[in-house]
Amino acid sequence: MSPHQDPAAAATPRAQVPIIVLGYAFGGGLWILGSDWLLGQLISDAPTLAQVSAYKGWAFIALTSLLLYRALRHVQRQGEGGLVAATSQRGA
Repeated sequence: MSPHQDPAAAATPRAQVPIIVLGYAFGGGLWILGSDWLLGQLISDAPTLAQVSAYKGWAFIALTSLLLYRALRHVQRQGEGGLVAATSQRGA
């Protein structure tokens, strides 16, 4: 592995799944704690806070779904590349 290569990129697709899940859990937890704290500082009206929190939650779901899709497609493509390489080596 070269010094400029990302360790996650060098990992097998199977090994990348826990990295993706832990990253999602850590990032999601930080987002929830941080954004809830910030909204509490900015909005004092309880009904408005509840409405903005609901919008924030839906935005979080939409954004993280897109990011998760892209991460899993990347892992899937890496797995397909490995499968093609292994198949071509067996046929040689």
